[in-house]
Amino acid sequence: MAVLFTLPLCVASVSGGLWVSVRKRPLDRIRSLAALALTTAGGGLSALGGALGLTVLGAVLVGLCLAPLGTAGSLALEHLAPEGRKPEVFALQRTAHALGIIGASAILAVAPVSAALSAAACLMAAVTLWAVLGGPDRD
Repeated sequence: MAVLFTLPLCVASVSGGLWVSVRKRPLDRIRSLAALALTTAGGGLSALGGALGLTVLGAVLVGLCLAPLGTAGSLALEHLAPEGRKPEVFALQRTAHALGIIGASAILAVAPVSAALSAAACLMAAVTLWAVLGGPDRD
């Protein structure tokens, strides 16, 4: 059954990456907020634990937004980082990414998958709300 979840997630993620490559520019603020909202909706659908179709739809929504949001975040960091500190900023970005994976793995180790999905959906909702209400301007 895991292939029914991971395959659509991976195909959607590759599709999102191709979209970024074809488009050749980062998301603007409105599209970034829309992508965050779609990711939050996808996480919520997956966390509901309802029908398989809704869970797969949630995985597809998350997958489609991974590459565009990752690219937009990396480019925003590059823009914000002082010239002499770019390597340090990108090292911190990689560290934050690794800590996120460690945190997610820790939640999966001590809690059921449904709890991990719920925690991820709540975190996404918090990030989306923060961005909508006045997160950092990228302009």
